[in-house]
Amino acid sequence: MAMVEFSSYSDLVAINSGDGIKVFDAMKGEEFSEIESGFGLVHTCMKWLDQCLLVVGTASGEVMALDLFSGQLKWRLKDCHPGGVNAVSFSTEASCMYSAGVDGMVCQTDPASGNLLGKFKASTKAISSMVISPDGKTLATAAVQLKIFNCSNNKKIQKFPGHTGAVRCIIFSEDGKYLLYSSAGESYVALWEIDGSKKQSASCVLSMDHPAVFLDCKGKEGDTGIYVLAVSEVGQCYFWYGKHVEELRNAKPTRISLSAEGHFSMNHKSAVPMIFAAVLQVVLKSGSGLVHLVYGSIIKPSFEKMLVTYGTDLTLNSTHDGVLLPLDQSQKGVCLNAKPRKGRRQSKGLPPEPSLSNTSLLISKTSSSKENKRRTLQKKDIDAAITRTDTFDFLLPTEDLKDKGIVMPRAGPVPVGGPSAKETFAVEGSSCI
Repeated sequence: MAMVEFSSYSDLVAINSGDGIKVFDAMKGEEFSEIESGFGLVHTCMKWLDQCLLVVGTASGEVMALDLFSGQLKWRLKDCHPGGVNAVSFSTEASCMYSAGVDGMVCQTDPASGNLLGKFKASTKAISSMVISPDGKTLATAAVQLKIFNCSNNKKIQKFPGHTGAVRCIIFSEDGKYLLYSSAGESYVALWEIDGSKKQSASCVLSMDHPAVFLDCKGKEGDTGIYVLAVSEVGQCYFWYGKHVEELRNAKPTRISLSAEGHFSMNHKSAVPMIFAAVLQVVLKSGSGLVHLVYGSIIKPSFEKMLVTYGTDLTLNSTHDGVLLPLDQSQKGVCLNAKPRKGRRQSKGLPPEPSLSNTSLLISKTSSSKENKRRTLQKKDIDAAITRTDTFDFLLPTEDLKDKGIVMPRAGPVPVGGPSAKETFAVEGSSCI
């Protein structure tokens, strides 16, 4: 399965299929840039630092930050994890970025400069996954055991037994009270309470037909409730909701799947339509949410926003235009096709010509101009984009969205341009706009 990483506003999506990383503008459904696995460079994990920086770990033990708007490498930390980097994590509330790998070490890095701030031994075995809590105070690592560390002193405060395979996905609840994970070979999502105790069993186990490869969790217990989203390795999306953990424990999953009929079967008879990743972009009232789906082909994926309600399964078909439609339109799913407003201002500035020395990374930058010139956004354009709210076309308006309490997501900066041409070049250090 490919690795998929959404940016903070879900407008950019990075996909690693094993032969390089492609970054897509999910608002337009177009490829924005490509990071090639050149010179033996194998990308093993990735994480967005902000709207322009993507941090990538490699099999050779390097961690690097890529500025996708200028198409340049901002910093590189070499020999960080001998044997390879398996996980990187970052919190907007934290002052450092974390990485972990085969050596069982956790490294703390300054996200602005790439300087190593410190490291500590978290496991005697290889760490397969890692995540930092939303408030930046707690770190979870997954090796033979799941361990919870206090970020202020790197001391272990709790550990969880139970998983038999390598942990693929690990995530904190929004309030940091619970840790959710899924492992290879285990067809469930486990939820553990973080309370410093020596519990030997999970607080909640959410069953699936196949192991999960992607997890998301939104909401808070006692407030909006807990929303859990998982995508299985066969491409089916599961959605659970509960006002509290006890209710979540008894919840049956709502399923979102793609039909094998229609567009895919007619044009690609050997291909099986799949959902590769999904995030809850907006949490609504009464167990409803706006889900952002990545589906179809990894080479040329499609992106849709779908309003889902807990308890209502959705089987979706892909039309010739690539639009997802419920096969049973009596269901209350609403398919949203995100489109940027017309007349967006584009920068006229050009990035500096990249150096060809010390070549170890190749980036293909998509250009939008008729002259096929490389472009970059100015700071004023990014600031304007961050504060702008995009419009949406409602393809299946079954009812007034205001009654459902939908608040449209805040739009992040939209990259310049469409796929008219690509330029591949070597890159050196640069600063993010």
